[in-house]
Amino acid sequence: MYSTVIRRCIVLVFVWAMLPFARAQVELRVEYKRHFVRVDRVYENRPYVIGPKGKPVGASGTQYRLVPVAEYAPEFVSIKNLGVVMHAVELEDTGGEINHEMEFRASFESAYHLENVYVALNMYSREGGRLIFVQQVENLDPGEPQDVDIRIPLNSSIGRPQYQVHIFAHGGAEVLQSMLPPLYVKIQYERMVARRIKRLTQAAPQILTEPIPEYPSKLRRKKVSGRVVIHCFVSASGEVVHPTVKSATNPAFAKAALAALGEAWFLPRVEDGVPVSTQLDLPYNFGPSPNGPGR
Repeated sequence: MYSTVIRRCIVLVFVWAMLPFARAQVELRVEYKRHFVRVDRVYENRPYVIGPKGKPVGASGTQYRLVPVAEYAPEFVSIKNLGVVMHAVELEDTGGEINHEMEFRASFESAYHLENVYVALNMYSREGGRLIFVQQVENLDPGEPQDVDIRIPLNSSIGRPQYQVHIFAHGGAEVLQSMLPPLYVKIQYERMVARRIKRLTQAAPQILTEPIPEYPSKLRRKKVSGRVVIHCFVSASGEVVHPTVKSATNPAFAKAALAALGEAWFLPRVEDGVPVSTQLDLPYNFGPSPNGPGR
């Protein structure tokens, strides 16, 4: 008899490269009763779909597909402090490795209320081929970063794969996120706007997506209320331009409102079937209510 000796625990750490950018918005589908069905949510690392009775049911399938869809959900998530690494234990007698584990860690933050959030890692390597891993993420609330640490055991090393990150919420809709090129994100919003005003002849400007301002922490602790009015232009493509503070009860509230409005998109005014630029005064109210600041 002999026993395998663990010489030392080695953590093989490297940051994996992103897949070359060539992608479209997708939904994640999993095998369920011989069909591929949209993943509505994920509990831990088990996907759930909407069953015949309209309620979430667990899917036992392990095969996934990323299927292109018409557009992203308009919400946005910032990904910070990203690290994607591999861990393994090296054996003394053979020099081999055991206990391979993938780790994805990051901080997710959004200026929107996002429910049933989950992440899908779409990876490719020569050794492992194409792999998709899913993991539940806690609900995201404005101004409250959520640390994400995903550890997935692997049967063997999959080398140094390339990867893409997909974030889904609200029943499996992919949201925009900061790992996408900024110009690409802007084009997606412009397309959302164009689709919604395509057949309009006359319309006033409307909000497409508006982040919730972050309540300044010092003022929140003191339960200070306040109000800000921002003057801005909404371009013919729906982008907010030249925002200025018209009035504010506190400079910190003004700063928060400007930051939020800088990420907002509108449906522009439409006159005789043509989108046109317009001016708006937008009020923001800050108060110690459970819902926080808003308009």
